[in-house]
Amino acid sequence: MSRVKAPEEDERIGTRIRQLRLEQELTMVQMLAKVNGRLSQASLSVVENARSSPGIATLFVVAEALGLDLIDLVADPERDGLHRVIDRLRYLPPDDRADFIKQVEHDLESRIEEATVPKKKRRTSRRRVRTDAPRRPARRPAKASGAKGA
Repeated sequence: MSRVKAPEEDERIGTRIRQLRLEQELTMVQMLAKVNGRLSQASLSVVENARSSPGIATLFVVAEALGLDLIDLVADPERDGLHRVIDRLRYLPPDDRADFIKQVEHDLESRIEEATVPKKKRRTSRRRVRTDAPRRPARRPAKASGAKGA
């Protein structure tokens, strides 16, 4: 059975692995030392350079070496809003984190409320009907001008 290739995903994951490794200031050798030989330097290089699609076992080993969950490794921060929030939170000073978390909670609550409150039906007629107002008396016909009653 042949494997279906998704080169853009392979490249994105490889780039992400390299980016995360370099953010932690790890060389390939240092990173591989963390996983006790379960992955070779050649294998990691092939994955980082998108010359091969990494298997799930390889991704688990790489995630472990980087101290991440698998979802954090394969997530695309450009597309995944939650991961953008988490990435931003990681770099905030501790004093700012609480305020940031409160803001995110508020935003989420607002969006949930917007999504769950039913939208009002549009009116089919432009004429506004008021049922709570008292009825106005009928208009009197206008008097004819110039003629006086006999």
